[in-house]
Amino acid sequence: MVLRSACAAILITTGLSAYADICRWTDADGFVHYGDRAPPQAEAQCERPPPPSPPPRKLDAYQLERDKADVEAMIERTERDLEDVRRSLVPVSDAQARFESALARARLFRARAGGK
Repeated sequence: MVLRSACAAILITTGLSAYADICRWTDADGFVHYGDRAPPQAEAQCERPPPPSPPPRKLDAYQLERDKADVEAMIERTERDLEDVRRSLVPVSDAQARFESALARARLFRARAGGK
């Protein structure tokens, strides 16, 4: 019983001290100190730490199903877009063949025009 009371007291004081002011002061030798209270002769800068962020909210099954459907729809759109991009790309061998054909026609035109 005493042990249980001691543990409860420790937990309560630990939790309360987490929200205590944090003071920063510099002593006469130029050393910076931190603590929950500054000495009376020190000019301290004290501030309260920000409160802890709230725990993340739990989603219900309906919300999870709706999010899952949204993600699946996004995946389908992305796959369709990817297929459109793949269809619009010209294979390198086709592009190279067209380039070489155009280059041969340009050389023939230059030769007929009397160029080098």
